[in-house]
Amino acid sequence: MNDFDVILHIEDIFCGNCCKDVKEKEITVTNTNQTINLQNGYVLNVINVEDNFFTALIQNGTNVIIRNIYTNSTTSICIPNKCGKHIININGTINQT
Repeated sequence: MNDFDVILHIEDIFCGNCCKDVKEKEITVTNTNQTINLQNGYVLNVINVEDNFFTALIQNGTNVIIRNIYTNSTTSICIPNKCGKHIININGTINQT
């Protein structure tokens, strides 16, 4: 699918030794070059869109995670981190253009 709008709902949670940082974002992605910054140096790109799911690429230069995110549920992804727990909760809505 070449023309798309994906409305992402992202909850980016980092729990360290003495703190918890939660960042929530709602972002509309319109192309595969659009990069979304996450905590701890990670970025997210939507690299493919189908009728009922999209493919997310999460990376930081060392670690790479690729997941299909289905539009009917929220997906939780545990991100590798040496200093605490880093979890991304993500769901989205696909609008075909």
